[in-house]
Amino acid sequence: MLRRQRPAVLERDPALAGYVTDRLVEGWAPEQIAGRLKRGVERGLRYVSTETVAVMMAVLGRLTSSMRGSITFDNDTTFARHSLLRGLLSATTYVCDAYTSGQKGGIKNANGSIR
Repeated sequence: MLRRQRPAVLERDPALAGYVTDRLVEGWAPEQIAGRLKRGVERGLRYVSTETVAVMMAVLGRLTSSMRGSITFDNDTTFARHSLLRGLLSATTYVCDAYTSGQKGGIKNANGSIR
């Protein structure tokens, strides 16, 4: 039996897709875009994860490779196939160590300082 394919969140919400696309073109990092949406700063737009934004970045393809350095994922089964995203983005992917809840935040802060 085949699974029914659902359109992705960004395919179903043109306003959200436009917002994400505009921020990527401006040079924002996926973490910045997802963080702003999560805080609810942009009224009327729903939250999407960093990974969803990164996939959008891959789809756009016209973004420079310097904007796609690396992505760090939580150590969770949700990201078990992070190597697929690595291939799509031609980016280095990392996974946090098990049982180190503060590691992801530390990595995000370090990446923000570097940018």
